[in-house]
Amino acid sequence: MRLWLRGMIFAFALSGCASAGNIDPSGGPKSVKITSSGAEFFADTHPFSWADSLNDGLGNGTGDTYMNLVIPGMQAGDDGNWSEDIADQTEALQQDPKMDSAHLVRASAYEEINEPEKAIADATAVIQTDPAPHAPGMLETAYLFRSQAYLKKHMYGEALADANEVVSLDSKSAEAWNSRCWTKAIMGNLSGALSDCDQSLLLAPNESNTRDSRGFVYLKMKNYDAAIADYNAALSHGRKTASSLYGLGLAKQAKGDPGAQAEFTAAEKRDPHIASNFGT
Repeated sequence: MRLWLRGMIFAFALSGCASAGNIDPSGGPKSVKITSSGAEFFADTHPFSWADSLNDGLGNGTGDTYMNLVIPGMQAGDDGNWSEDIADQTEALQQDPKMDSAHLVRASAYEEINEPEKAIADATAVIQTDPAPHAPGMLETAYLFRSQAYLKKHMYGEALADANEVVSLDSKSAEAWNSRCWTKAIMGNLSGALSDCDQSLLLAPNESNTRDSRGFVYLKMKNYDAAIADYNAALSHGRKTASSLYGLGLAKQAKGDPGAQAEFTAAEKRDPHIASNFGT
């Protein structure tokens, strides 16, 4: 989800730069290259400052906050330094308490360190912003993050309500359908979960998060071959997450495959508490 959030934050940054006239959408000499960790600006011979450009386009020092706090903090979190990430987003929010991106980056960091109550508070702050001039995708992301945090609190009704809201706001988002798939699977609505995961994969066939979710659905359905196929796809297309490794181990174990133990070991090395997510 952080990858999805990062994409929206940079899209917001680009919109600010475009409004300042620093990006040529027609593909002229000014252009922007988006990378997995940020954006690079290319111009003829003129130096370019993201912060100055964002200040021109968004005003009130927003560019400085983005470039000095929000984005470096997000990168620190991506590198596993969650305390630095949280500290940077907190400082950003002291400068602008209604900055959606800082709330959401901090919410994702709180989820990573298993503090769902704080994640819920940050996501709710975005949802309840009044007035609500949210950048594209931010409101959907807030509902998505809050739904996942509710799941960790075993607040299933609230989680499903937020997941429904995400799909309603953005029915073209593969992550939205995947979120509701996972929520329904946790709640035991396996046929509904499978339908949502299938819809997600129609939109993004190689999305590893959805492959992981559908693998979990198949695992609960005791369709172990299908579960193994999806978990393997998740592991080949994305990071080797504890969830996919452990789910793969459970499916292999059910089929009597001695290779299951290696998957459990690899999963528990990444997350010593992963078994609790599967009720084992």
